[in-house]
Amino acid sequence: MSEDFYDDHLFPQSVEGAAQVVEEFDIFMKEEIDRLQAKASRVEQQLKKAERGSRDGQFTEYLYFSVTSVVGGAYGDIMPNSRTVRKVIIVQFLLSISIVGFLVSSAARSR
Repeated sequence: MSEDFYDDHLFPQSVEGAAQVVEEFDIFMKEEIDRLQAKASRVEQQLKKAERGSRDGQFTEYLYFSVTSVVGGAYGDIMPNSRTVRKVIIVQFLLSISIVGFLVSSAARSR
């Protein structure tokens, strides 16, 4: 390689400059490793918490599955992403079933 390559790409021209680059890279890597280890620790704690689960959360999941299986309305491409949304959908499905039942009952009585 020609000497122009090093001049054009801002490589250190001395041993001290190269040592400084290596030291800065080493510091950067240590900080990055610490950050990733902290993130991995948080994810591990979240997984342990999710494995234990809460009874309320499990009940909500079971009820959501039961209601959507009966109604047949949650097998599409859009899925709720939280327990709160699942609770809202459960209420909406139950209200929808009630309204349809009321309308069918009213139509049957009017004949």
